[in-house]
Amino acid sequence: MSFSNVLKNTVDMSIMKISDCCSSIIGMLPDPSLPFTQASIIGIFIASAVLIYLVQKDTKKPLSSVIILFFRQLFQTFPTDNKELDKVKYKELQEKITLRWESQKHRKYSDRLRHSINSYVNTTADNNNDESGALKQRAVVFHMEELSTMPWWNGYEVFTCEQDILRVSFPKVKLEFLKVFADFQKGVCKQWRKVELLNGHSCVYPLITNGVINTLNCSTCPATFKALSDSRVLGLSGCAFGSAAFKLLFPDTNYGPTNGETNIRIKCDMVLQTTTKSVLEVSGSQHAYSNEGQLLLYDDSHPHSISISNTKDATAVAAPLAMLTLDLWHPGLDLSEKSAIIKLFTS
Repeated sequence: MSFSNVLKNTVDMSIMKISDCCSSIIGMLPDPSLPFTQASIIGIFIASAVLIYLVQKDTKKPLSSVIILFFRQLFQTFPTDNKELDKVKYKELQEKITLRWESQKHRKYSDRLRHSINSYVNTTADNNNDESGALKQRAVVFHMEELSTMPWWNGYEVFTCEQDILRVSFPKVKLEFLKVFADFQKGVCKQWRKVELLNGHSCVYPLITNGVINTLNCSTCPATFKALSDSRVLGLSGCAFGSAAFKLLFPDTNYGPTNGETNIRIKCDMVLQTTTKSVLEVSGSQHAYSNEGQLLLYDDSHPHSISISNTKDATAVAAPLAMLTLDLWHPGLDLSEKSAIIKLFTS
């Protein structure tokens, strides 16, 4: 048999296979004679099955996990009331802390810590989520008694050492941020996490989350992790109230007002990249995110919000407000109180 005949037979067989494949797909499609509603439902079902298959093939995750992820993404666009879920989570955490406290309360603690813990373990989720205090200082989870209640901590000398360390580290921290941000812009987003906001868009590159170090992300940003270590970030102690991350906030974002989990920490935001007019408001007082390297320190148990002006400028949209955000111990706590809080609220 000549080469041309072999080639012709091969092409014919390929065409037949493609034809059979197309016929199979067409056979799966809804019958044109079906009513529109039934045809739409069948079509959506087939499209969903194909999408789930492609996601499972790409991610290599178990099929059950992919299906759960699919429906979670499908329904997360609809408004939901998470109050009941928040109550359940609060109750679970409260039960854990209560058990730990029962085994430790015989130890010698300061009166204010003892009163604060007793108040916490005896507070119901309903009282804790009471919105009547939305316009005043109100720690959502744990409130430590008799701590200074200043909303802003810029201008005070208590964090001089930490601020000096962050300022010196800024050039290296920014270079590491730009590296992971460049990957983000290219679509390499596996290590980034989307922050769910009602108005706007935000993502974080977590370095420490609730006292747990993200070893992969920190190994990618060694200079940043060293700056966090030298600054004695709360989360490095293993305390569940301590976190650190690179954070992106895009134009059109309006976040808050809201209250943080606790008053035992002071939030610190170091600006890495500016965008359109961006304002942080804490207890009615505003500070702008205006300069790279700028440090803003505040108590997030006070009502706080962030607003970023909207813009149609594509350049501004592609360059969101970026910061390194981290948690520091409240300077009013002594060493014994910090140690007790770590043991109770360990991650």
